[in-house]
Parts: sequence; C-alpha cells; structure tokens
Amino acid sequence: MKLETFFEKFEQFADAPNAVAKMRELIRHLAVTGKLIAQEPRDESGELLLQRINAERLAAVKARQISPMKTLPEIRRDELLFELPSGWAAARLIELVMEIQTGPFGSSLHKSDYQLGGTPVINPASLRDGNIVPIEEMAIGHATLKRLEVFKLSAGDIVMARRGEMGRCAIVTKSEEGWLCGTGSLILRMPCALYAPYFAMLIGAPMARTYLSGAAVGTTMQNLNQSILAKMPVGVPPLSEQKRIVAKVDELMALCDRLEAQQQERDTRHAALARASLARFAEAPAPANLDFLFHQSYTIAPADLRKSILTLAVQGKLVPQDPIDSYDGHNMHDETNSDAPHDIPETWAWTCLGELAKFINGDRSKNYPSKSFRVETGVPFINAGHLVNGDVALDGMDYITEAHFDLLGGGKVESGDVLYCLRGSLGKSAVVTSIDRGAIASSLLIIRPSNRIIERFLYAYLTSPLGALMISKYDNGSAQPNLSAANVKKYLVPLPPLAEQHRIVAKVEQLMALVDQLETQLSEARAKSTALLEAVIHELLNPSAEIIDLASYRAAIGCYAISKMSDKRYFGRTAAMKTLYLAEAHVGMRLGFQPEREAAGPLDPWLYRFEDEGKQKAWFKAVENASNGKMKVEYQPGEMLVAQAAHAESLLTPEQRKEFDRLLDLLSDKKTEEVEIIATLFAVWNDFLIDGHVPSDDEIVTEVRENWHERKERFTPALLRRWLGWLRQHSLVPQGRLPHTVHQSNLSFN
Repeated sequence: MKLETFFEKFEQFADAPNAVAKMRELIRHLAVTGKLIAQEPRDESGELLLQRINAERLAAVKARQISPMKTLPEIRRDELLFELPSGWAAARLIELVMEIQTGPFGSSLHKSDYQLGGTPVINPASLRDGNIVPIEEMAIGHATLKRLEVFKLSAGDIVMARRGEMGRCAIVTKSEEGWLCGTGSLILRMPCALYAPYFAMLIGAPMARTYLSGAAVGTTMQNLNQSILAKMPVGVPPLSEQKRIVAKVDELMALCDRLEAQQQERDTRHAALARASLARFAEAPAPANLDFLFHQSYTIAPADLRKSILTLAVQGKLVPQDPIDSYDGHNMHDETNSDAPHDIPETWAWTCLGELAKFINGDRSKNYPSKSFRVETGVPFINAGHLVNGDVALDGMDYITEAHFDLLGGGKVESGDVLYCLRGSLGKSAVVTSIDRGAIASSLLIIRPSNRIIERFLYAYLTSPLGALMISKYDNGSAQPNLSAANVKKYLVPLPPLAEQHRIVAKVEQLMALVDQLETQLSEARAKSTALLEAVIHELLNPSAEIIDLASYRAAIGCYAISKMSDKRYFGRTAAMKTLYLAEAHVGMRLGFQPEREAAGPLDPWLYRFEDEGKQKAWFKAVENASNGKMKVEYQPGEMLVAQAAHAESLLTPEQRKEFDRLLDLLSDKKTEEVEIIATLFAVWNDFLIDGHVPSDDEIVTEVRENWHERKERFTPALLRRWLGWLRQHSLVPQGRLPHTVHQSNLSFN
C-alpha cells in the first residue's frame, strides 16, 4: 500500500483514537527509516557524508574551536534500531555533530537571576512543536548573560530538552541567536555538512524518543545526559536524500493539518447538534425528541446522555404526572426554600434523605473484620471495589465466617439495600440484588429505604448530577474526600408519589438500555476503526505482512505470550492480562484494549472470551489449580498453540518482538502479586502522562493505594517505591501511550 492511499482512506478510520496523531508518528517513523521516499543511486553515500563531517570536526579541533571527540566503540549490527536502506550509513549520534554542550548547572543560574525584559533562557518548556517560544518570566540581565556567555545559542544550533518528554528540540534561527541555553536543555552544534532540519526530525522521531526514554535516568522526571545521547545509534542518509525526506514530510504534515482542521470542524458541528438535541429533549422528553438523541448523523457521548436522563428523572420531566397520584399528609414535609436546587412538579415534595431511609454504618468496633479474618467462602464482606454497574459483584469478593458475622453489631446488608461510598470514590452506589446478606467495610454506608421511596429511584437520585451536587455540598473538603452518614441524611431529595417513582424507574431503565446499546455500537465502531488503522500502518511498515482484524491480532499475540510463559511457575490468568496490557502500553502493540481498574490490576474482559476461543481452537486450555490454598487459572498448551504463536511472529516488527521478548523474560520469574504491582504502577504512571501530567513518585503511590482499588492498600508505600525503581532500572518507563485505564464505576449510570 502506498502512503497516498493511506491518506485517501482516512475517513474509514478517522474515528480511531488519535488517528491524525498516529499518522504524524507514522510519517516521522517512515522518514527516518528510509521508507518514505525512494533511494537514488546517484546520491553521495551516507559514508562519504560522515567523512566530510569528520573532516569538518577535525579542522575545528585543530583551530581550537572545539574539543576532540572521545572514541566510541563501533556499532554492532544488533544495536541498529532498523535495517539500513541502500546508501545509508550507521553512526553514533555524536559523529553527526560538532559537539554537545549541557546547559549551565543549577548552581550557576538561580531564580533570583531572572528578570523581566531580559535575554530569554531556553528551558524545555520553551520548546513547543519544533519552535522556540520564550517564556517572559525566564529571562536574565546583561551581567548574568556575560557570566554564562559560553552557553549562548548560535544560529544553526539545535537546542534540545534533556528533562521530561524526550525528543523535544528546535533549530535556533537568527531571531534566537544570543539567547541562553537553560539548565534543562542541551546545545547540539551542527556541522555545515549536515542538513539541520533532518537532524531535528531524527531526534523527535518515535524510534529516537523510545530509545532516549529507555536510557534516560531520574526518579520523578526523566533526565538525559550527554553520554546517552552521544551513544545513540542512528541511520545516516545521503545529504540529498535528507533534503528530499524533509520536503516530503513537510508536504504530508500540511495534509495532516488539513485533515485535523476538518476533524475539528466536524467535531464542533456535531457538538453543537448534540447540545441542541439534549436541550430539546430536556424541554420536551417525548419519544419524537428521543430520536434526536440517537441520531445517526452525530454522536452524543453516552456519559452526557446518562446525566441528562437522570437529571430529567429527578426534575419530574421524564414521565408525565398523573393527577390521581397523591401523598398522605405525613409525607408532605416540603423543604420549599432557597436551598431547593430546582423546581419540581406540584405533586412532588422536597424532603431530607434522612426522613426516607434508615442509615447503617459498618461495624467499627473491635469486631471489625481485618484482613487476617478473611476466608475463602462464607458471608460476603463488601467494599467499594465490589460495587460494579449498580450492583454487588461477586467476582473477587471477600468473605468472613458465619461466627464472625454474628459478632458484628452493625453494617449487615439485606437484599434491597442501597450501598453508598463515604470515602475515596465518593457517591459510588449500588442496589443489593445479587446477595441476600453480607457485611460492609467501614468506607461504605447502608441506606435502607422506607416504604416512601423505592430503591431504584433512590439509586437514580444518588447517581444523578443532583446527587453529585449534594456530595460537593457536604464533602469535608480535605485532601482525602470524606462524607459522614449524618451529612448524607441532610441531602435534599425531590420526592415523587410512589406510583410515579415506579414509572420513572421503568423509563430510566428503558433509556439506559438504549444508551448501553449506543455505547456498544460506538465501542465496536472505534475498535473497527482502530483495527483498520493499525492494519494499514502495519502494512506500510511491513509491506509483505498480511492485514488481519483486531480479534485475530489479539489472539495471535496472546498465544505468543502463552507459548513463551505457560511453563513458568507463577504464570496464569492474572499475569497473562497484565503482560498483554504492557504489550500494548509499553511495547506499542495496538491491541485495542479498554482496561478496567480491577482488583488485581488492569483487566480487559476480552481475556475471558480469548480463553473460550483458545479451548475451541486447541490453542490452549484454561484450567483451575489450587495454589497456596487459593484457586489459580493456568494455561495448558494445545496442539495448535505453536502454529498460532508462529503466526504472531510474522505480525510483529523486529523491534516489537525484541522488546516483547525482553518484557516476557523480565516477568518470567515474577510472582503473581509482583506482576500485579508492576502493571498497576505502570498503568497509573501512564494514565497521568496521557492526561498531560508528569507525576511524582508520591502521586503514583497515592493513586495506586487510594484510587485504584481498596485491595491495593495492602501494598506499603515503601514497597511500591521499590518497584518504581525496578521499572526504571529495567527501562519499563511509560511514554503516555494508550490505552487509558478506567474505573469500573465509570461503566455504571453515574
């Protein structure tokens, strides 16, 4: 497939996440690996270009303009990041520049040296999209500039970030000449014989960023030193080819700009239509207007639809009122005052939640079931992590003995109770239908409805935007979100007659089912777009490769992992999913996962379907075995596993297979819990980066222990920090690649 065909077919995969960004990455990758344009035999070779650069450097050394270059070992074939095209030469990056200079040490330049209106200091924050953008507050006066004049930038230099995101750089123009290289940057002095725009593109290409990120050091932020940069192996095309490559990249990037502008215009238009449709439905939630919400011409985010449905439900606008419905006099405790968040129908009444239900906290006495009292079977012991999709999930449930349950003085659950989270995931709720009894952790509250309110209407209220408003009103406002039963009792509830509550709940469930269908359709459409995009990219990178669908690709990669790991002592279902998550988020395989923050780490439910398929097609069997008193799912190879694993090898690029094999080797001797820690730390760190924030170690540890799942509290901060060090030591440092994990509660109605 030609790259032009790729652009022509863009509309077919435009809905894939970050489609244009992936196209830009593909263009840069093809450019620096010699696959973007054809080679010209008449061009002067890369070897001759290296000789001319070396001669230029030796002349500068002789003139005492620069220091001699240290001798570095020749590049071994296995060091090369890709197979070199005809006419290209292998070199270390230091061989392409006159010298590399690190900006002034922190002790040489202090905040007190900065002054408005002075000469700009170029730190990583000033490097944006290949341009140098001065920051007003980062400037120095004449005296400081004179003291640090050895760090002044010259036109033609490349200034590069050595902290944070790797690969950010820009060419210094006449306009920036004389500005100062900051502490967090490097200066690369360019020879006349090299085309600087190509070199800058090489530094920012995906392959270079991956290499530099893996080699960079640092605890909370990556740091690059001269030695790492100097040793990086690169491919050197002839000078004429460099110029043709840059011209082609500029042409294709301009096309990407136009596609991106078209997408933004379309998204803006669709957003306006979506807002208008939501407003129209809010004003008149009739069946005719409901059609506008599920219109094929544009998509309304399912989360927005759910919020709108629940808002209308608690405002009395979702179903018509029936004059026959009425209250007994004792039900009419109407809080019609300035605190009422919105108007309600005449047959409704504002009342406090405390008047509508019984509130039961978990037992917080000496009888509270600590972790040491948990057993394999018995009475369910429920924490916030077990509240999934509006019910209590039995998967991963904790249990206590009958005797211990009898000792509890509170927190005993009955079918029909509403459970409500008071700490951590504030407001996370569920109606108990899957169990007849149980006990709750101290972070939960039992709300037992009276005969004045049905549990499903109460759940709709608690998970609605109005319920979220009550949380913001009564949250204690501390660093650790917290509610009390006393405050939840104060929540203002718009209470309809019982008959209308039943009609509202029926309508909500009907509409939510439609939203679920829409969400499934959108998810399938995105998955198909993603699969097509990845297949086309794979074909462009590997022209002889077979294009396959996402399901087949996932299955092949999964079988490859099982073929390598099934004989390892600790490898099983948990380790398999974490390994495959890392295959996508770290190695860069496009598996299209949508991982949830499950108790044992990132999990995509696809794994269970894969296990069924593995049995049907004789790839492997998933079998349960007892291990340390617990049941563990392990994999027994089938007769067709070797063939499927071999198929996977044909689908992987050499770089992907090399890194995937390294990942498998690193995890091969790790216990299940250790793999859980590794994958969870990586996922939390990676999520922060996807969201645009470079986290500290403290932030990563806190997110794991407090906002992933209650079970993660068993890992001490010291333990998690040690494993963060292990990730860095073994170059498993996240780059902010998709997928982003989601809380299981995000899949419910709220």
